[in-house]
Amino acid sequence: MKILKSTFFRPRKCQYGNFELSPDKGWEILQSFIDFESGLLVVSTIKSKEDRLKSGVQPETKQYLINLQSLQILFSDDYKEYFDYGLNESYSPDGKLRLISQRIHDKQRNNDFFAEKLYDTKMGTLISSGESLAFTADRRENLLKRHYATLKLKQESQLNEAEKLSLSDLESIHKAVLKKDEPIISFFDEFYCYKLIHTGTHFEILRYSLNGKDSENIPAYLSTFLSIEDFWKEIATDPNWFRALSIEQQESFQPFVLSRKVLETFNSLKKEKKLSYEQLEKIYGWEKVFIHQDLKPGEVKQFCSNCTKEVRYNPRYPKYICSICSSKDKYSQDGMLLEFYNTDLSGGLKIVYKDIDGNVLREDDSKAECLCLIDGKEFTAQEARFGGIVIQKK
Repeated sequence: MKILKSTFFRPRKCQYGNFELSPDKGWEILQSFIDFESGLLVVSTIKSKEDRLKSGVQPETKQYLINLQSLQILFSDDYKEYFDYGLNESYSPDGKLRLISQRIHDKQRNNDFFAEKLYDTKMGTLISSGESLAFTADRRENLLKRHYATLKLKQESQLNEAEKLSLSDLESIHKAVLKKDEPIISFFDEFYCYKLIHTGTHFEILRYSLNGKDSENIPAYLSTFLSIEDFWKEIATDPNWFRALSIEQQESFQPFVLSRKVLETFNSLKKEKKLSYEQLEKIYGWEKVFIHQDLKPGEVKQFCSNCTKEVRYNPRYPKYICSICSSKDKYSQDGMLLEFYNTDLSGGLKIVYKDIDGNVLREDDSKAECLCLIDGKEFTAQEARFGGIVIQKK
């Protein structure tokens, strides 16, 4: 990359001063910002879109540091004049926590990161460790500050959770406000639309034709139930009801009267049966209608697709595995050890192949996902939508 300075005959200007940034041929500027700590200009470049499409592999990136006073691009050896790369130790205000931190330069990527470890001072035990990018536009929070921020969020979350509703609470509240002739849900199959209403004394299902003929849009009274429980027993008699029937968002309806019945049924199904992705997609289509914003976390279940341990509900990845299973050894089909990482700014999946002694054999960042074996079963690893790696049952 070059810095084109402004002259009398050729004035130049960008948001950082009287100059222009000119990336190398075949490269584009990905992002730029002023580093909070040093005041240096950080510029990241990426292979041009045309070159990326030709290569078909994970795009390469480069990073540059620029002194805005001298308008000079710094070399790696210059960084030590601006930053401390020694081992640093600090303590929390009460002395209970000890932070060990070191800034490290990655020559391959021409980037800096912080490696940090947080210890309990009295016990000497490791509380947490991590790495974070050193160049940031905003003030960087070290591991100690992030630890306190996490504790605060956890406390706030616990307070909020105490105010959330269980499925039983949700059912009781919405049953109590049911009005006469109020529709509860509407669902449909290939030929008909069905509407469940509360008459004031009992529940009825009305059936409408889907063929669009006005003469057939007059509702037919299909069934009558003394209670909402009787209606649900009738629906759930068919084990494939959620595949045969479909549902959409229920505006002007009272679907939460049925939330406990629907969601508890699905919780059991997901725990007891090996469901396909197609079945899970249908289930989540139903669940999103009955999940209320005030419902307690954990009321809607999801389970690790390897060990069946309960995991956080995340319908985007219906068969993801828990952290314990993710930490197990992962193998390629030909017996190599596999490790998965995120690539840099451009995002993507980085696959590291190792021998049984842990020696790196090769790296690959050209694939969007990778087949791996855990406990002898097939899984796929891919980059998660907001960073990190997610592993799901194949």
